[in-house]
Amino acid sequence: MLTVQGLGYHHGVMLFVGTATCLFALLLAGCSSSHPGLPGIYLMELSYQHAASEGSIGNKSLSSVFAPLVSDIELTVRTGYFGLCIRSTSEDWICNKDATLLKNYINPAQDPLDLITISKLFKDNIVFSGLMYVDFEYLQPWNAFDLTSSEVSSRLPSAF
Repeated sequence: MLTVQGLGYHHGVMLFVGTATCLFALLLAGCSSSHPGLPGIYLMELSYQHAASEGSIGNKSLSSVFAPLVSDIELTVRTGYFGLCIRSTSEDWICNKDATLLKNYINPAQDPLDLITISKLFKDNIVFSGLMYVDFEYLQPWNAFDLTSSEVSSRLPSAF
């Protein structure tokens, strides 16, 4: 086993915790603004898919039932912790916290199955952003070693 003088396993734990915290912060920031990289980080994406129609009447899939409604619609909705992003055809992403404002950007005929409302319901009812506070509490390095903050401050040199 390769070891480096002066490095212990706690350095690896702190590296892992730091990386996890940075990635979690990016996930929280996703779909919160139209900044070029943020719409690419999301929890869920809904879009209209153009399926070829099937010949059999008795063996229709759900997508082929809705295919006539969405035959020429290009809309993608992405859901993040704190916002939604939409893109129609080849336009840029439009992100906002309020789904009703996003509905004003598109024609109601562009969203016949109301994917924006479905995404809003997913964000409001399923995604629980309160877990981020619990996650940050347990991602602190001294919690990995079962230390309280007072034990940590007592173990630090007096210069700190």
